[in-house]
Amino acid sequence: MRSVFLALLLTFMSLAEARVFYDLKEGDKIAQVNEWALYKRDFDLLMQAVAKHDAQSDMNNVLAGVISREALAQTLRQKQALPSLSEQKLQKQFEQFKAEYSQLNEHSEAILFSIFQNKAIQTHYLKEIGLINEIHEAKEALHKAAAAVSDEEVKHYYDAHKSELTKLDTAKVQHIQLKTEKMAKEVYAKLQAGMNFDEAVRQYSLAKDRHLKIAGNLGTIKNGDLSASLVKRMALLTQLHQVSKPMRVAKGQWHIFYVRQQHYKLKELDSSLRFKISHKLAHEQIRQNYSAFMKKVMQDSDIHLNQTYVKRRIF
Repeated sequence: MRSVFLALLLTFMSLAEARVFYDLKEGDKIAQVNEWALYKRDFDLLMQAVAKHDAQSDMNNVLAGVISREALAQTLRQKQALPSLSEQKLQKQFEQFKAEYSQLNEHSEAILFSIFQNKAIQTHYLKEIGLINEIHEAKEALHKAAAAVSDEEVKHYYDAHKSELTKLDTAKVQHIQLKTEKMAKEVYAKLQAGMNFDEAVRQYSLAKDRHLKIAGNLGTIKNGDLSASLVKRMALLTQLHQVSKPMRVAKGQWHIFYVRQQHYKLKELDSSLRFKISHKLAHEQIRQNYSAFMKKVMQDSDIHLNQTYVKRRIF
């Protein structure tokens, strides 16, 4: 889903200066991209399928996506740069898509298949250039672009985004230790209803630290300290000034945490962070290149729309 959304977003970001003529008069022809034509009956069939998955889908946005992907596919064919697709897999997916219709004539099936294929072409193309990456898998194009990012560019980004490049260093936390889940839930409900945390510690906690000046004080916990107890490490999961939901730490041991203070520190510009920054900068450069490429694709394509059906400008 995220890939589809990103592909659509990147498409619409590139269409502001498309060369489009709203001059079609011919019958039920809705749109034409060079020699390729889309008729109302075929577009209505497409909208039926789209509506099943998204009842709020906008006809104009769907049409804009269909046209831009057709223009992209035509351009890639001309440049002999079409991404490699598994025809067998594509045909199988289309058969599942086609099953939503009771019957299709030969022309409508061909048009719908081209629309279906163009969507796959765009997604695969974005993957090839490194703009869409599968989880835990970055494409060679992105790695190559990241390798071209200079140390100066990485350092400049680091210096300009220090407020974003921080990590939790220490936290001061209080806790309530309880024996059963039932009791933990009851105490948590009281805290949610407004009971003071210190009061709840002194009244319900089974830990000896309930008698401390700061009731239930776990002290200052250092993030990343492998010698810290499991209780302290779990305490770091709670946000500042928040009361955690009951957590089971061990058999017969439930804890509720409250974080009084947190201290963050700037991450070191080590090899791991350099890798992330260089890939982020490379990804942005690829996005800009794709946006410029799609802008030219749309300007070089001969696109015509029928205002009888397209009530407002979509490019």
